[in-house]
Amino acid sequence: MSDAQANEAEKNIEIWKVKKLIKRLEAARGNGTSMISLIIPPKDQVSRAAKMLAEEYGTASNIKSRVNRQSVLSAITSTQQRLKLYNKVPPNGLVVYCGEILTSEGKERKVNIDFEPFKPINTSLYLCDNKFHTEALAELLESDQKFGFIIMDGNGALFGTLSGNTRDIVHKFSVDLPKKHGRGGQSALRFARLREEKRHNYVRKVAELAVQNFITADKVNVAGLILAGSADFKNDLNQSDLFDNRLATKVIKVVDVSYGGENGFNQAIELSAETLSNVKFIQEKKLIGKYFEEISQDTGRVCYGVEDTLKALELGAVEVLIVFENLEINRWVLKDSNGAQTILHTTKQSEAANREQFMDRETGQEMEVVSSESFLEWIAEKYRDFGTTLDWPKLMTMMTTMTIDSLMPSHWARSQLQSNRRAKFCHTALPSPVRHDGFLSWRKPYLRPYESLKTRRYPHVSHSKTNSSSTPAISFLGPVSSYTHQAALGCFDKEKYDYQPAISIPDVFEAVQSGQAELGVVPFENSTNGAVIFTLELLADRHSLYKDVTICGEAYLDTSVRQAKRPEIVKGDKTGTSAAIASSLAADIHGLDILAKGIEDREDNTTRFLILRKGVDTSATKPSHEKGKIAGALENLDKYTQDWRWFGSWEDKLSPGLPFVRRMWSGGSVVFNTKSGEQLCLNNIRAACVERIADVSIKGNEGDEKVFVNIERRVGLADTGDDPQMTSLVEMRNIVFMREKDTKTAKEDRSRPQKILRPTRKPDFDVRITPSQSLLFRFSALTFNAHAIHLDPQYCREVEGHKDLLLHGPLSLVFMISVLRSQTATWRNDKKIRLQKLGSTLRK
Repeated sequence: MSDAQANEAEKNIEIWKVKKLIKRLEAARGNGTSMISLIIPPKDQVSRAAKMLAEEYGTASNIKSRVNRQSVLSAITSTQQRLKLYNKVPPNGLVVYCGEILTSEGKERKVNIDFEPFKPINTSLYLCDNKFHTEALAELLESDQKFGFIIMDGNGALFGTLSGNTRDIVHKFSVDLPKKHGRGGQSALRFARLREEKRHNYVRKVAELAVQNFITADKVNVAGLILAGSADFKNDLNQSDLFDNRLATKVIKVVDVSYGGENGFNQAIELSAETLSNVKFIQEKKLIGKYFEEISQDTGRVCYGVEDTLKALELGAVEVLIVFENLEINRWVLKDSNGAQTILHTTKQSEAANREQFMDRETGQEMEVVSSESFLEWIAEKYRDFGTTLDWPKLMTMMTTMTIDSLMPSHWARSQLQSNRRAKFCHTALPSPVRHDGFLSWRKPYLRPYESLKTRRYPHVSHSKTNSSSTPAISFLGPVSSYTHQAALGCFDKEKYDYQPAISIPDVFEAVQSGQAELGVVPFENSTNGAVIFTLELLADRHSLYKDVTICGEAYLDTSVRQAKRPEIVKGDKTGTSAAIASSLAADIHGLDILAKGIEDREDNTTRFLILRKGVDTSATKPSHEKGKIAGALENLDKYTQDWRWFGSWEDKLSPGLPFVRRMWSGGSVVFNTKSGEQLCLNNIRAACVERIADVSIKGNEGDEKVFVNIERRVGLADTGDDPQMTSLVEMRNIVFMREKDTKTAKEDRSRPQKILRPTRKPDFDVRITPSQSLLFRFSALTFNAHAIHLDPQYCREVEGHKDLLLHGPLSLVFMISVLRSQTATWRNDKKIRLQKLGSTLRK
């Protein structure tokens, strides 16, 4: 290991220790104001801090509460004793935390922590409070270098930053520029002049926003700027006099990208890798990329799992050790009645579920605990003894949980570790507990038990011209023999397609969008765990990365285990003493004997898969069946969303019953929790939703009554269980139930003149968003709202009596928030949004 690698590893360990310390300190609370936070910057004097503490001791002696006074005086005394250990302030400063905290049992425990930070801390602080203040420590974790990115194309611009391994989108906006054409006759020159004027205004706006985003207090706040785009806009900006000279001198690279927006941002980072080679994000991506390359090539130079990794470390066979920084494994050293020591590695779940592992087999009593510590803390101290390099990239936390699950067998092929070759990469990961953080947990199950829905066979589809292979490809969430693979084989003929496993769900979407695969198969929903939020997020496609990917079918599969990689491990065990729990498909593929069947603990566990393909969805224009059921591709949409007429559906529980058979959303509100740490973010944190009927009222004349049902939905963060621990947002929905409308009445209503609401004043800004049929199709799936009045024009006119399709309520809300976001940066601080249904229609 080189000195540079050793220094970098030591720095990473110090950063991890500070992260862990911050998390522990932030969670600590005291009974009173007896928790002292003291920070002394470099070149300060210890004597000055000691004098200040002596003065604070005198002031604290006047506290009236005897208990609080004694606690504060004790904390100050402990801090003074800690300062006596230092003759002078260390080069990077000194941080001291002292005080009494409350444990989970409600008892008080004294805490004394003093250390020198891993880099200079330029903050002077003394606070005596009921909590420890860690803001200055958090600032140490920020990378020293931050680079700015400006992505420009004909559709808009994006401003982003890359700092270490963190990417942030600072600002983005869209623009509608006229296209270049040769028409216009005598007005052609005028049209060309207007086009150039709008392009010039666009460049000027980008230059002005660049100053706002990358210059603070008259100083450039980034170490360098990268300009990227798919046209000449980036060059026009770089050469323009409108571009601030302070920023122009910071431009370190101009790159061409194929996309705009966030996708272009990602590509610009890739193309700037050589220039930004010292940025940690690039270094981590190279490391993880090499790691997956070793896996895909099956070189035998990787191993997984705690026990096998430790065996490889003891043999000196590990060159790089990659650790998941949120690994929650404890290392126990136990002693039995004979004095023999046993080393045990457990998670919190396994500790509670299997206490037998702590028992002495001879006496039947629990063994003596010699030591207990975090496995990460132990490996951070001991990795040098094994002659390896330790790294825990943040990118490991960004991988989808399904990817992690597929790479977490507890026993890897031992034959790989017996090789004389030095293992290049070794990944210590969690064993396979029951996971919930990859799913959004709901109190009411969205996946209904629909016995008549079985996996159907789909006909052969001729492959697109973009696929160079003679056989059309199907991309599925891997590895081979996974349940997604099984679902794909159940839908299509094996001989007619090339089945290609993908590492993650986004890779499946990317393969379909790029044309590398004709079809894609991804998990969408599980009857036990709920919706797969990664698939939902990609279907929402907020950044238009997969604008051509549509849903063309679905499949259902009974599932029992998620260990698709383990049969391959068993196959590689030459001793023949290993076994795995997996599907029968895995046994067929790997040539394994089936020892037992039907050993699952949940026979009703079902997973729904979506089949994707590239193409524009036109299902909203298809005619209806005789019974008003949506036709064509919408039959699939009707299956995987809640049909409002389906008996036993959620709306059925709200309905007052006959004769009120029609329903419509009539408005509502959304109240956001704006407190930091209590808001919902797309960061894979588990959330829960609870719904209840808040109010029921009847309005209207006799014979034309309407029943209004108000539903309250509370959504919030929840580590476990179905009830949110805190409320992040409260949504109120007003549903009105009405009598069935006969054909004559529907025709009369359709012929009535439509009320048009016109603005009373000129708008301050004008943003136009046109919902496409494909967007409406996807949003109906995402919100489990396949009401025919949004999707079926014939039903909407002939049965409901509307002139055309009605706007989708949740989609309208998203459009409104999109408009606010395009015009103001403070919309996130809005606490409440109120909506009123106006009966607007969607014109084709």
